[in-house]
Amino acid sequence: MVVTKIDPSEMPKKLLFGRPLAEETVAIRALLPGEAIRFPCRWKHSDRLCHGYGLALQTAKRAGFRIRSVCRDGVVYVMRKPGQNEEGAA
Repeated sequence: MVVTKIDPSEMPKKLLFGRPLAEETVAIRALLPGEAIRFPCRWKHSDRLCHGYGLALQTAKRAGFRIRSVCRDGVVYVMRKPGQNEEGAA
């Protein structure tokens, strides 16, 4: 068996039950330590909790790293915490 490392952009569009991954999910997975992104919020809010925030946390956790995230004024901000999954990091 040959295992080949690929770029995340090479992943098939349909991974889960025939549904393509959301652009936000792909962007969060591609974050390098210390990098940050923002995108418009399109999720419901309940008791001041943004469901997009939960998506970001879950996506990062599944990818094996931690993030800081917040939803403000209809925009979700996500930053991958520096020092994780880097060579020599404890």
